[in-house]
Amino acid sequence: HGKWGGGFIPRSPANADRLIAFIDAVTCTPEGFCEAVGGYRDKAGHFQAMALAKPAGQRWQQAVEITAPKGAAADPLTTANGIACTAIGKCVTVGYYRVPGSGSPIQAFGAVLSGGGWRRAARISLPPNGLTGDRAYLEGVSCRAGTCIAVGAYYFGTNAYRAMWVTESGGNFRAAKEIIKAPADAAPVADTVLDGISCPPSGRCVAAGYYANAAGHQVGM
Repeated sequence: HGKWGGGFIPRSPANADRLIAFIDAVTCTPEGFCEAVGGYRDKAGHFQAMALAKPAGQRWQQAVEITAPKGAAADPLTTANGIACTAIGKCVTVGYYRVPGSGSPIQAFGAVLSGGGWRRAARISLPPNGLTGDRAYLEGVSCRAGTCIAVGAYYFGTNAYRAMWVTESGGNFRAAKEIIKAPADAAPVADTVLDGISCPPSGRCVAAGYYANAAGHQVGM
């Protein structure tokens, strides 16, 4: 069954303050190439997303910054929550970042690793009923056959979130779509959120998260 090796301290990007850094997700290809993502605080006191790679048979490399989307707040609070790789050096990560506005609104982003580097993150367009000045985020992503699917949630009013999903193909992210259906015992405003997804080589993808039921309890789905 093997044993876990000792932990190690990842090398943060060159502009990091070396005080705050974290890793949220990791994935590996069958060939042994791995990529991890998370966030860190830079020397200006701003939080940025980061990614670090481990080529097959080699040590983990120093992390690099994933640049926040255009229009981000001065302190973007960018955080990468999920990652999936389709091949060596070809990956997709998703998360959230802060935009200007009262109440520190956050929006969902996606970014692509291709051609030896991470492209600038892109803002994800919300479903038509999404409130763009409020909150949206992506938590998990999975890929197969050249297409990646990410899941998360967005705020659509009535003091609740609704689950959403978005696809990426060829380096382009499509507008997110809402997932309306909720379990039979869901509250009238179900407050649905999806946190993770897995897509096997064939068959249906499976996503998991939680919702509010009619009794007002948070329940897994």
